[in-house]
Amino acid sequence: MNGEVLEELGLSRNETRAYLALLALKEARIANIAHRAGIHRSNCYDSLEKLAEKGLVEWRAQAGTKVYRCASPKRFEALLAERQELLGKAMPALLEAYAAPPVERDAMVLAGWDGVKRMLDETTAAKRRFLMVNFGELAALEDPRYASYASLRFLRMIRRMPRKCFDYRLLWADTPLSRERLREFYRKYSKKGVKNPERFLPMKPTGNTFWLADDLVFFSFFREADRLSDYVCVRIASASLADALAQTFDHLWKDSRP
Repeated sequence: MNGEVLEELGLSRNETRAYLALLALKEARIANIAHRAGIHRSNCYDSLEKLAEKGLVEWRAQAGTKVYRCASPKRFEALLAERQELLGKAMPALLEAYAAPPVERDAMVLAGWDGVKRMLDETTAAKRRFLMVNFGELAALEDPRYASYASLRFLRMIRRMPRKCFDYRLLWADTPLSRERLREFYRKYSKKGVKNPERFLPMKPTGNTFWLADDLVFFSFFREADRLSDYVCVRIASASLADALAQTFDHLWKDSRP
């Protein structure tokens, strides 16, 4: 008999040789089976044990040794039925994984108003830490669409954040215009009693920002004049990068002022 069919059914080459040898011998000890199969005795023993686990081979003890014989070849049909049953149990999860959207890349580019919304949604969903350094003069706060959406997301985050074990700090470029825009933003959109843990950095504004939310990092900037349509952001999912930037933030925080 050609052993390729048995190998297609999942038997290894040595298992196939041992099975076919035993099928011809009907009943035999390990030495006879190994000789007929043309494989080393230890390899033959291992193969017979695996065949026995599959229910394809049986053995009995006789004079202190094992005597092997094949079970009915109908056992192959039972094995296939068992595998079909296992596949049926696994199929829902496989189909769910097949239909799921692709896993997000470690790095991606967000742009425009949709990019702004996604960045705000993901950063304000932080559960352990939210750190932000804004090196610009906050012209985006004068856009009602941005100001309204940002204030809503921040208030939701503040309401649900745990009182302990949550690192929430903000750093702004220290210019008269930045401070004025923040005051106006808080006057219009902030709830009474809500005070952000924020400080100011003595520096020349550049327009760039980095946001750190748990293990997500966002580097954002405006290509032209702080217009939302020209917003571009690089989103990176990296715990090591987030931890390194958190250390950088701590240094900046020490150099900042109220």
